[in-house]
Amino acid sequence: MCISNKKIEASKTPRQKGVTIPELMVAITIMTVMITSIMIILKPDEKKAKARDNRRISDITLLDRVINEYLLDYSDYPDLFDVLRDSTSLPGTGISLDNSSAGWIDEDLSEYTSHLPIDPINDSTYRYFYYHDDSGYELNAVMEFLTGEAANDGGNDATRLEMGNNLTLISP
Repeated sequence: MCISNKKIEASKTPRQKGVTIPELMVAITIMTVMITSIMIILKPDEKKAKARDNRRISDITLLDRVINEYLLDYSDYPDLFDVLRDSTSLPGTGISLDNSSAGWIDEDLSEYTSHLPIDPINDSTYRYFYYHDDSGYELNAVMEFLTGEAANDGGNDATRLEMGNNLTLISP
């Protein structure tokens, strides 16, 4: 009887531990589907664009306040008459674009704000604009996602958020 027990024990092979290639492929496939589903549901790029647009609204509102305060104090608009400024270039030699005393708007506005807002992307597509003439002034910000706000602001460009007292100064 002892001999037969040894034969049974000898015929058992040790069970191997690990993952097979098919099991690994199934796990990778499931994870890929889950990650893709989460990305589709959460839409992180859309949320980032909305956040940048919300900052643009806040920045343009700040600039609008600064220009109006300057106008009240000096009875004139900041910067040169009839010159279109944008937040990607300095009008002269200055410290930086967002410097309130020598930034992209060529006027010392440090009395009204600690820095000049610049667009979160601030490139040739997404940037801020400022213009004034004898009929008023206009500020613009190109929107990425929240174009409904831009379309309903009373201006002449549905892709830009426009503020000021003459929203037809800057052409689309």
